[in-house]
Amino acid sequence: MSLNRVKFLVLLLVTSIFVIQKSESTLAIAPTFSPTIPRVWDDAEMTALQLPLVDSTASPKQIPSDYYYRIPIRTIYKNYPVYEPGKEPAGYLEWLKQQKPESVFDTAALKTEADWIRAGEMVFDSPISYGDIAQITALEIRSGTKSSTSQKQGMAHCHGSAT
Repeated sequence: MSLNRVKFLVLLLVTSIFVIQKSESTLAIAPTFSPTIPRVWDDAEMTALQLPLVDSTASPKQIPSDYYYRIPIRTIYKNYPVYEPGKEPAGYLEWLKQQKPESVFDTAALKTEADWIRAGEMVFDSPISYGDIAQITALEIRSGTKSSTSQKQGMAHCHGSAT
C-alpha cells in the first residue's frame, strides 16, 4: 500500500470518528425550553394606562396586582365533539357520560418552544364562557329540537367561529 493511500485512510478514519461524535452530541437531548413569562399586571403601569379625568375623584382605579394574582387560574378542560342527529357514533353519549373532566393544560408536559406556542394557542382558543350553548341539552341536540343554526351560534360564541 502506498504512503498516500495510508494517509488518505487515516484521514478518512479520523474524519469519520469526528463526524460520528459530532452527530451523537447533536442527538443529545436538548435542555427543556423555559420561557420568560412577564408579570402582566403591574400597579405603576396600570396607573399610567389611563389619562386622568378632569375630576380626579371620578377617575377609574384598577385593582391592585396582589388581588389580580390571587384570582384562581381558569382550568381548561378537554372538549369533545357535538354531533348532529344521526351522525353520532354508536354508544358515544354513554361513553361521554363516563368521562371525567380532564385538564388539558399541563406545564410539566411543555418541553419545547413549539409546545409552549401550541399551549398558548389552545389557551387563546379555549372558551371563556359557554353562553347559550350551556342551555342546550344533549337530548335537544340529539332530537333536533335545537336548530343547527342555534347550535353553531352557540359554538361560535364560545369558540370564536361558526364553522
